[in-house]
Amino acid sequence: MVTTKARKWIGVLVYREFDGNIYMGEVINYCGETKLYKIDYENDVFEEVDYEELQQIVAPPTLVFEYLERIDPR
Repeated sequence: MVTTKARKWIGVLVYREFDGNIYMGEVINYCGETKLYKIDYENDVFEEVDYEELQQIVAPPTLVFEYLERIDPR
């Protein structure tokens, strides 16, 4: 069962650098057994991170805006 604290992080946008490029990702799941959040990045990479690491990679508003404009420029 996903706790309320963990549930509020699902859907949050994060960012990470891979091979010199910054990629956006989204928290898609939480595992109560391992206490890890699963992230799906736009370059088809998946990663699991703990709460402390998740806090460090939350995307700042400027990156979120740029990402949203890129994927849906309407």
